[in-house]
Amino acid sequence: MSTNGDLLRVNLQKAQHISRKLTEFERRINSLRKRLEKAGRNTLGTRDLDDACDDFQDRWDDGLERLKEAANAISGNFDNAMQVYAGTDVDVRNRVQTVSSVNTGNSGK
Repeated sequence: MSTNGDLLRVNLQKAQHISRKLTEFERRINSLRKRLEKAGRNTLGTRDLDDACDDFQDRWDDGLERLKEAANAISGNFDNAMQVYAGTDVDVRNRVQTVSSVNTGNSGK
């Protein structure tokens, strides 16, 4: 987004790229959580090491779930904002065309 005087510009292609990256981030978190679940859980050797791994996984899993929820919320809000920007752009373009038509005497009739 950039401003030029009173003009507001939003690069919708960049915005869509950001949205895709947020979705990709969520997928990566899910993948990481699955890999953490497979590692440890009575597979590392000693009981102390397995317990430490389980404790680590439980804490990381909680943090990763919170990150995933935050990314999901940001992604949803961001997508909604981009839809509003796109809709506003169309509305403004239509109104400018209408005003131009009226000012030039071409009311479309």
